[in-house]
Amino acid sequence: MAERFESVEAVQQALRRVDYLADQSTAGVVFLADRLEKPVLVEGPAGVGKTELAKAIAATTGARLIRLQCYEGLDESKALYEWNYKKQLLRIQADREHERDWETVESDIFSEAFLLTRPLLEASGWGAPAVAWTGAAAGACAARLASPTVGRGAVAVRGAAPAPDP
Repeated sequence: MAERFESVEAVQQALRRVDYLADQSTAGVVFLADRLEKPVLVEGPAGVGKTELAKAIAATTGARLIRLQCYEGLDESKALYEWNYKKQLLRIQADREHERDWETVESDIFSEAFLLTRPLLEASGWGAPAVAWTGAAAGACAARLASPTVGRGAVAVRGAAPAPDP
């Protein structure tokens, strides 16, 4: 894939055009992540601009911003995809009337038409997405971010845990 930025200064200028003021080190990290086709993990307290950086990178690169809210118990399968069980069940019942063999039905119900995509699968299927992961369990999500299926343009955002509901 071709590089999107010529230099660190080009990153700063591009981010400035979308109203994000990046210092030399932030622009350097974005530049290197682009060149190495690797994701970025951004950590820090609430309100320092982590999510805004993800939004700015997405806007600058023309990528889609895909957001995955992390929480305890979120596993890879829930973040990747789920099967549309109701639709599968309806298809199985409809095919009983036509008495099709199980292999035909099975190959159909486990096709893309019955798949419910989740953020990680969406991120791997689009050109150069930026992915923002937020929440208390973002560290676990960030480990998944290193996967080559997400790769270039991904930004994991890790901040303070949200306040519990009263």
